[in-house]
Amino acid sequence: MERELYYEVPSFRGKDYILYNSSGKKLATLTSKGILYVHTGFTFDGCTPKFKITLGGKTFIIGTSDGCLGQDGYPLLFHASLKHDVLCKIYSKNPSIYPRKTIDKEFQKDMKTVKWKWRGLYYSFVRLYAKIRGYK
Repeated sequence: MERELYYEVPSFRGKDYILYNSSGKKLATLTSKGILYVHTGFTFDGCTPKFKITLGGKTFIIGTSDGCLGQDGYPLLFHASLKHDVLCKIYSKNPSIYPRKTIDKEFQKDMKTVKWKWRGLYYSFVRLYAKIRGYK
């Protein structure tokens, strides 16, 4: 992230958590008031999977779409996929903080907010992935 972003996530009230990278840099903070701060330096690649292919000196990205650019200059699913990614990283470090299904439901809600027509398909895939990995 080039700048800090924050999101209200009422479904995640009640617990504080800080996500650090391997060097001890703070990447994200989830407050007990249900605010998720994504700090500068957090990196993510949007909806996945994606693959880069270079042909004739040009690079193409093939894979899961993040949508066209919205009014804020970000792809339509940027914020939804960023929140999902951060919350999944927090979950991977501390699975008892909240159920994975709650994270996926938040993603589904965010996709509905931007009127993403493939939200049912995307939600089905994140739930399938979670089940395959044994997440609750």
